[in-house]
Amino acid sequence: MTRIVSDAAYYSMRAQEELEKARQAKARGDVPRMVAAHSELAVRYQAKAALIGGCRTDAFTR
Repeated sequence: MTRIVSDAAYYSMRAQEELEKARQAKARGDVPRMVAAHSELAVRYQAKAALIGGCRTDAFTR
């Protein structure tokens, strides 16, 4: 049984996690490719959450 209500929240949460990983990678001085990879995943997760609906879309404005 799929719980659609929690799917958007899950993807939104994963977007936040990937965004934090990108910030941490940048702070550590990791190669730009690593920062970009985490940032790209964050965008993809946020887009998926937006498609499902019921998510916050201001994750990247903080």
